[in-house]
Amino acid sequence: MVSRVGEEFPATVLRVPNGVAGEVFVADPPIIARCTGSGLGEGQQVRVRLVTADSERRDVEFEVA
Repeated sequence: MVSRVGEEFPATVLRVPNGVAGEVFVADPPIIARCTGSGLGEGQQVRVRLVTADSERRDVEFEVA
């Protein structure tokens, strides 16, 4: 995923525990990850941008595009 930083993906919002950041599911490539941005609602379809990817820690983070 490191080579895909900056790309946008369609995603489904899974959880939004604090209203500002949540967890999204991206189908291709299949991944569940953190996502920051306002206006996230559970079950909502959104476009997200990959902002960080660390292959050693197997950690990625998205933001609302």
